[in-house]
Amino acid sequence: AQFSRHQSDVETMARRFRLLLYLVSILLLVMLVYLGLQLRARALALRRRAAFEHVIAKNSTRLINCPPAETDARLREVLGELCRALGAERAYVVLDENPIRVHAWSKDGDAYPPGWPHQALALSARLGTAGPDIVSVPDVAALPPGAVKDTLAAAGVRAWTCVPLIRPGRVRGIMAFDAFRPALDRVFPLPVMRLAGDAVANAIEREFLERDRARLATRLERTRRLQIIGSLASGIAHNFNNLI
Repeated sequence: AQFSRHQSDVETMARRFRLLLYLVSILLLVMLVYLGLQLRARALALRRRAAFEHVIAKNSTRLINCPPAETDARLREVLGELCRALGAERAYVVLDENPIRVHAWSKDGDAYPPGWPHQALALSARLGTAGPDIVSVPDVAALPPGAVKDTLAAAGVRAWTCVPLIRPGRVRGIMAFDAFRPALDRVFPLPVMRLAGDAVANAIEREFLERDRARLATRLERTRRLQIIGSLASGIAHNFNNLI
C-alpha cells in the first residue's frame, strides 16, 4: 500500500512537471515566433530605409549643378521618385514667396483640389512646422475635430507628411506628401525624411544663388558698358576741348 501511494504521488508529480514543461515549451515557441516577426519587420524597415536612402542619394546627384531653367522639371522628377518610394500619390514643394511658388507632382497626373497645395503652407505653420520639426499624420481620420482635419479631408488626404524647408534668409517653405489611404505601416525615420528635405532645399538654394549670380553678372556687364561709354564720352570731350 505504501509503495502504491508513493508511486501514485510520483506519477502525479511527473504529470505536473510534464504539464509545466509543455507550458514552458509553448511559451518559448510563442516568444520565438514573436522575435522572428520582430526581426522580419525590422529587416523590412531597414530594407525600405536603405532603398529610400538610395533614392535620396540618386536624386541629390541629379539636383547638383542643375541649371535654374531646369529646376522645375528636375524637382518634379525627384518628387515623383520620392513619392513612389514612400507609397504616396501626390508630392509638392511650396515656397513662401510673393506670389507663392509651387512645384507639384501627381501620380496619375490629376489636378489638385482648388486651393491645394497652397493651403498646405498655412496648415504647416498651424501644426508647428515653422521650425525644423517634421509633421507626420499617418491617419487623418484619427485627428481631433478641427480646421486641420477639415482642410486635409477636403483635399482628399488620408495620410500626410510635411518636411519644412528652411535656409536662413533665403529658402522658406515645405515639402509634403499626400496619400489617399492611411499609412500606418509606411512610417520612415525622421532623419531620412530630413535628408530628402535637405536635398531639395539645397537645390532650391542653389537656384537662388545662380539667379543672384546671373543678376550680378548682368549688373556688372551694364556697369562695364556704362564705364566704356563714360570713357568714350570723356575722350570725345577731351578732343573737343583740345580743338577749342
